[in-house]
Amino acid sequence: METIHNAINYAILQLSPASFFAASAVVACLGIFPTSSFAVAAGALYGFALGLALYVASATLGAALCYFAIQTSLRDFIFRVFIQKYKEYYEKITRAVKSEGALYITVLIRLSPVMPYTPASFILALVDVPIFDFLLGTAIGLVPSSAPYVYMGSIGSSASSGDEWDVQSIAMTLSGAAGTLLLTYKVSKVVNRALNDDTDSSKKA
Repeated sequence: METIHNAINYAILQLSPASFFAASAVVACLGIFPTSSFAVAAGALYGFALGLALYVASATLGAALCYFAIQTSLRDFIFRVFIQKYKEYYEKITRAVKSEGALYITVLIRLSPVMPYTPASFILALVDVPIFDFLLGTAIGLVPSSAPYVYMGSIGSSASSGDEWDVQSIAMTLSGAAGTLLLTYKVSKVVNRALNDDTDSSKKA
């Protein structure tokens, strides 16, 4: 399994910018393997700023392709095949979107590791989140959630190229990692509270 993972990462690093963008969009749409591999590779290939922009744009495009496929021809098929595994999330997110707003819930779900990227796209499309809220919420949530992966790729590339790390760089890296873990923890709690509070209120009603 590790050999396959390494082979995939190596293949990603050989892609041209256009091919990288297209491949990242396809993976984000289909969920073939974790999208974080492309986030790390984006940082390694293009640096932090450009890599982050490229990854966020391509992953958002992939989510949009997923959305339009479900809204047009694949809705019934995806619902039958997919929703059984994520039925609880589907029901909670449906209620949360109605009570908290589509954009707010979309941003929170993209920020939090509460569920994988592609299944989240499926559910948000199935609960009929408006396309504007879906795309804007996805892009907003992807920036902070993918930034640590892109940054990790960029510093890994710098280290392999022989650039020296000073105390300031190490401190910034460690503080960034700690901040990311704290943000992930807090956002996860907000998401779970939003979903569970809505479930409790619907039961009382």
